Amino acid sequence: MEVSSQFFEKVKHIRNKKGYSQGDIANHLNITQSAYSRIECCISEPTLKQVYQIAEALETPIHKLLPNTNYINQQNDNFSQCTVIGTIENMHLSSAIGKMEELSTQIADFIKNVKK
Repeated sequence: MEVSSQFFEKVKHIRNKKGYSQGDIANHLNITQSAYSRIECCISEPTLKQVYQIAEALETPIHKLLPNTNYINQQNDNFSQCTVIGTIENMHLSSAIGKMEELSTQIADFIKNVKK
């Protein structure tokens, strides 16, 4: 299964578990339900900002949505920046390079929260 497919399988599972519709998530992203459906079905590629907004809408830390991160959860949610960057690169998000500073800030904030 492709990395982006794994990501959106987790998104869909969490969205359904929390009782959110595609329209609910689309509203959070300020896009139409059909545009969100194309993203969730891997027809359209989301921007990195949209990936963050999806995690926010689901009230779920972004690392919980990333594929192939089971070992992260087993190690008290500690993870390296390289793991997240590698996963995003595998998703072929075209805006990932321009958003690396934003990603670094998100990781730093996460690490602070884990240490609390």
